[in-house]
Amino acid sequence: MASSPYAVHPEEEDGRTVYVLEDGAARAHAWVVPGLGCNAYRFSVEPDEHEVGIIEPPPTLDDLQQSPSRYGIPILFPFPGRVAGGRFGFRGRDYALRVRAAAGNAIHGFVYDRPWQVIASGASERDGAVLVSRFESQAFPELAAQYPAAFRLDLTYRLRGWSLGIEARAENVGREALPLGYGLHPYLHAPIDHGASAGGCVIQVPVTRRWELAELLPTGRILPMEEDLASGVSLEGRAFDDVYTGVIAAEDGSRAVLSDTKARLAVTVAADPQFREWVVYTPPRPAVCFEPYTCVPDALNLHSRGIDAGLIVLEPGEWRSWRVEVAVRRM
Repeated sequence: MASSPYAVHPEEEDGRTVYVLEDGAARAHAWVVPGLGCNAYRFSVEPDEHEVGIIEPPPTLDDLQQSPSRYGIPILFPFPGRVAGGRFGFRGRDYALRVRAAAGNAIHGFVYDRPWQVIASGASERDGAVLVSRFESQAFPELAAQYPAAFRLDLTYRLRGWSLGIEARAENVGREALPLGYGLHPYLHAPIDHGASAGGCVIQVPVTRRWELAELLPTGRILPMEEDLASGVSLEGRAFDDVYTGVIAAEDGSRAVLSDTKARLAVTVAADPQFREWVVYTPPRPAVCFEPYTCVPDALNLHSRGIDAGLIVLEPGEWRSWRVEVAVRRM
């Protein structure tokens, strides 16, 4: 009987435990560090006997610890994006969040820079290489005063072929209602096969409208598009930090695509139908981020103004789950 090509094994890197998911037949690997936000900080494939990095990793895991939202695939929960001034009101109470150096705003939630617990790992022909981790907000007492209810977030990574699946399940384990949004922040190499120039790279984002921003915070107004991102635009010489909506979705969700015509490779970020916003961001490096969000940034405050911002509210005991996939293909 042939051995399985799938495997999951722990390793030590920069003094931290990381888990390597492997598909030996497809020559694909993903590296996850549970102790630093459960970040899948590297994902690579080997199309022509050489490794191609799909996700942009940090130089070291110490760099990731210093800048946990700037590399890999940060997990954004219970709010993706900024919350104005780190303050919001919900059901008659006011809350103050930890404010970061993001123009005095809170940003990206609680889970991307804190340790997670690995609860399962393994490999099978059906599921591929699998790693399951959990974040319990009750393990961090400082969060109780910052947010209306306690939560549990389970995250499952599945590597099969040139596809990395990311499944999340959030549950309200508190006694009050839990307002939330969920998002991912994958940093994709652009160009895909290393190098510094985005020449030959085209991005397609399935959106038809954009949120008006003031100092990177949505004002509540939705505006028409200035260009047809859904049909594709060149990435060369472009800079993005924008929030889009009016998602063009099929029955199984929507897809944003980075195509590198020189490398003849394409990367797709596919999100299930619950993701109603896409953020596109280009860091000051050869990379691009397609960020699927279930709600708009600052949804906690927009919701209190009566604006449909996509905020989800779970009552005690309720749960919600989401699926995203980062997949590579030849062109």
